[in-house]
Amino acid sequence: MMIPEFRDEWTLAEVKPDDSSELWIFRKNIGASEIKGLKIAPSLIYLTIGYQPKDETGLPNSQDEKLLYDSEDEVAPKLEKEAQCVHVGSVPKAGVEDLLFYVSDSDLFLKALNENNQGLASFEISLKKHEDPNWQVYEDFPGG
Repeated sequence: MMIPEFRDEWTLAEVKPDDSSELWIFRKNIGASEIKGLKIAPSLIYLTIGYQPKDETGLPNSQDEKLLYDSEDEVAPKLEKEAQCVHVGSVPKAGVEDLLFYVSDSDLFLKALNENNQGLASFEISLKKHEDPNWQVYEDFPGG
């Protein structure tokens, strides 16, 4: 079964935690709301990319920021196509950037990531899977 077509429309929300100098930037694909809760993509994978923060905001320096955004622009569409998944959000914060994907098959996602992660080679990468068949994390994600 294929992931249905949906709008690729993103919002941005900045969050500054209390008693902290950190800045968290939430980017949410609000177009994915058209397919929210898609039964063929019940699992959420957090693709976490570690970087050295530029300062107390926890955000990447300009060089890492460019590498991260360029990689996201290249890698996410390939993963969506090859792994039948949906990229729903991105959050750089506190020395990591989390990319959130709802997936149909986590093994297929891992295979596609291994074949398409060249731009991320200089970063530490980890994955975490969370069962979320109703897309509650997406629903609660800031930004729309």
